[in-house]
Amino acid sequence: MSAVLTAVAVTARAVALVCAVISLVVGLREGQFAHIRLAVAAYAAVGSWALVYLARARGGPPALWISAVDVALLAGALITLRVAGGAGYFDNVSNSALEPFVSAALVGVAIHASTRQTLAACAVLGPAYLATVITRLSVADVANALGDLAWQVGIALVCLAGARRLHRAAAAVSAGARSVLTERERLAEDRGRDLERRRQHADRRRRHLELHDGPLALLTAMSRPAPVGHPDALVRERCAANADLLRGLLSEKDDSGSESVPELRLALVGTGADCAALGLRVRYQFGALPPWLPEPVVEALCGATRAALNNVLAHAGTRTAWVTVEAAGDDPEAVTVDVVDRGCGFDPGTTTAGVGLPTAIAGRMAEVGGAAGVDSVPGHGTWVRLRWPA
Repeated sequence: MSAVLTAVAVTARAVALVCAVISLVVGLREGQFAHIRLAVAAYAAVGSWALVYLARARGGPPALWISAVDVALLAGALITLRVAGGAGYFDNVSNSALEPFVSAALVGVAIHASTRQTLAACAVLGPAYLATVITRLSVADVANALGDLAWQVGIALVCLAGARRLHRAAAAVSAGARSVLTERERLAEDRGRDLERRRQHADRRRRHLELHDGPLALLTAMSRPAPVGHPDALVRERCAANADLLRGLLSEKDDSGSESVPELRLALVGTGADCAALGLRVRYQFGALPPWLPEPVVEALCGATRAALNNVLAHAGTRTAWVTVEAAGDDPEAVTVDVVDRGCGFDPGTTTAGVGLPTAIAGRMAEVGGAAGVDSVPGHGTWVRLRWPA
């Protein structure tokens, strides 16, 4: 946009230079100068400066000091021509008062400078122009001079308004381009992260399949009753516990490629492994989980789960429990842990709670802003639900 505006100013200056050369040649041939050397000096100064202006404009918009020198030099040249011109010079020679240069100078300032600077240039060149062209204080001469000056100032003001609109439009386009570029960069980063998540997810699935088809299949086969499994019952029991432990590590419903809170997963599987050493077989199911959980929450969930599994060992009369971990259905940032057994159960309405449920389970969860609930039916097992946040 600045290049277009600069081209307008350069074109106006080039046209003014041609007009000045024609005025000088005509004035010399017609003998219209009272002081030839002074007139030639004025035209030479304005023309030389025009060439400097054009050369500087090739590198971009002219600096403020160039515009200031331009206006001051042109005002001085106008006064000089007033002295150097003969009696009929301003009446007989077209553009004798450097009108194209006045217009070009005001247009250049209006395009590249501020409104205040444009008005200041008009305040300098306007009186200088009027003092040059008004040779007789007649109504006609004054009216004509004021009309010409109004036309030149009007062009400058129109250029000022147009340049301001173009600058605002260019700024809006530039801001839009930056916004598009920023959005493209963000989308590229998101795509890169998505591709990395997909790659990690594919690697994790490959490792899961290798573990599922290798060690897990072997442990499962060895845990089956003889003659298919191992002949030693203790070995079969340990193989079954280790197979459940491995299933817990491999189970996952989330296909998004997220890590599914590996700290919580590993901690809960470790808790089940401790209980498996005491003879309790723990089966796991992990669903989609929040991307991050505070460490105190992970510790509370694991501690409460351990207490619930200890209750299964102590009171349920069964050697199997199920642990299901997933995000809460009503809040993807929340997590629930369900500990279920199919043991003897109890009647919550008539059974007095011991230390485990109110302190080790509900108390732990309450300390981190969570909650715990229990439901049980005699002969049908017990269900303990942990939730964070409450």
